[in-house]
Amino acid sequence: MTSLVYHNPDVTFTYYLIIPHADSSEYRVLLNKHNGSWTLPMYQPQEHHFAIVHHINQYLAATLGLFTATLRCFHTRLESATDERRFYAMDNLHPDWIPPQGWAWMNETDIQSLEFLHPFQQVILQQWFAWMHSDSSMRSPWMRHGWFSEAANWMYDLADRMAMDGIQQVEQVQAWSRFCNLRLQTEHDILYLKALPEMSHYEPVITRVLALRFPGNIPDVRAVHVEKGWMLLRDVGATPLTENEDIAVWKSVLRRYAEMQVDLIGNTQSLIALGVPDRNIDYLSSQIERLMHDLPTTLSVEEQSKVKNLSSTLRSLCFELTEFNIPLSLTHGDFWAQNVMIRPNGEAVFSDWSDASVSHPFFDIPFFLSEIESDLPHVADAHEQLRDAYLDVWTRYAPLANLRRVYQIAEVLSGLHQALFYYVHVLPAIESNARWELQHMLPVLLRQVISAVKLSHR
Repeated sequence: MTSLVYHNPDVTFTYYLIIPHADSSEYRVLLNKHNGSWTLPMYQPQEHHFAIVHHINQYLAATLGLFTATLRCFHTRLESATDERRFYAMDNLHPDWIPPQGWAWMNETDIQSLEFLHPFQQVILQQWFAWMHSDSSMRSPWMRHGWFSEAANWMYDLADRMAMDGIQQVEQVQAWSRFCNLRLQTEHDILYLKALPEMSHYEPVITRVLALRFPGNIPDVRAVHVEKGWMLLRDVGATPLTENEDIAVWKSVLRRYAEMQVDLIGNTQSLIALGVPDRNIDYLSSQIERLMHDLPTTLSVEEQSKVKNLSSTLRSLCFELTEFNIPLSLTHGDFWAQNVMIRPNGEAVFSDWSDASVSHPFFDIPFFLSEIESDLPHVADAHEQLRDAYLDVWTRYAPLANLRRVYQIAEVLSGLHQALFYYVHVLPAIESNARWELQHMLPVLLRQVISAVKLSHR
């Protein structure tokens, strides 16, 4: 795994950090008095992806000597096109820490009468207190007090059992509703813990199974905690595919991916038994009407009408797709070039299987190729070359001309396939006030369906 840096130089991001007292018997937050007004700890980071959080913990350690973990991005507030404010809920890992002069712990009653440097801080804090008192049954485990310490101790214990020397302090890398990543540096290796919500607990299991079957093409899984949805991975030691401009390498990636899918065709029922969702074409067709009656309101009235008018077309395409008799296999579900790494020996490594399912194998490729013009701008026909490199592996099932038609249908239905995944599986499983992280995905995917249908009728 590599740490990506997302930086938007056109927007100023200000982070406000909600740090509770380590004693959770009464909820209190850390505030600083500034020129007569009170404020949360705040700073402006260089890293701008809301889910990448290691720099937040580092900032507090460096400026206040306070050890923390980040629970989640609690709230975002867009002041203007160039000014965004973010509020992060933190966990205090430092029970004996004493605030410096000018800082104080304030409870829920205290904040009602305080004058804040920015009045919206008081409003967000009221929401935070309400969140802390609310039902947490759907909350991701890493968004709870004490989770980081438990997970870090598991990593330390396993690293010690593996006789690793030079074990350093566990760092938190990412945290959001879909997963949390921790990193442990040792003298000779780097270990990552990936923790998944209950809806994705199958990922550690199938990643380990795939690693045994395709050892060079899947991250090395060193341990799995099935009940908690944890897996411990060794650093891949590879570079992102997106850093490679040789189309021959991209072709080899797609050919290898197709070969793995073909190899798994006879094992689809075993994968389903391991917990991988069965999202076959009949299932896809059966869910269309359900979605049409509950379209996201972020789609315009015109867009909603267009989607509803496509209902019969989408069902017809599902039927046509089954007529080609391409067998179902494992689909990745989040098959972007960023999830592919290239080892020094040229092997492709496919990671992040949290959205996997058993479905039509071609559904992954339209997403992989959707940004190919920017990935390989110097190759005029990169899309066609890479599509055919993938399809060539499937010519044992149909002639290339037929496969191109199957792919054309998949370009339309892949967006529907993913939209239904978010609608049925992902969004309902996330705590309501955290769904903002992913609510944009459903309208984006449905707009892709509209665009793909237009292109297919050209």
